[in-house]
Amino acid sequence: RKMSSLSVCLPDVVHLCVCFVAAPGRRVSLTGIPISKNWSFGAEDVDEMLFLLSDSSGGICRPSRVTAMFASRACRSSVMIGTPLNKQSMEQILLHMSELDQPWNCPHGRPTMRHLVNLFPFS
Repeated sequence: RKMSSLSVCLPDVVHLCVCFVAAPGRRVSLTGIPISKNWSFGAEDVDEMLFLLSDSSGGICRPSRVTAMFASRACRSSVMIGTPLNKQSMEQILLHMSELDQPWNCPHGRPTMRHLVNLFPFS
């Protein structure tokens, strides 16, 4: 049996209807506004996702607005300056930061560390 349409409804992510027998340019329609917590996405975000999917080689297809949302959440859920930490918490943070590719900036570009001492005279 040949499939003529497919509904894709992922909770809080994307609401699409794909009709394989429709004319090109009319096969995918947005049937609901994708929302993730207090971020809402529109047709332009879905268009970007579809373009990324058609242009991808099997990698992650993430629209720029979704990347911005994840960056904002990562930044907001991190330890803020002035938060009191015990020695174990500090060691855990340093361990996690040592595993990052770019530990010196948050996803928005804000600095994540502060130089307190110049170690050059001691080397």
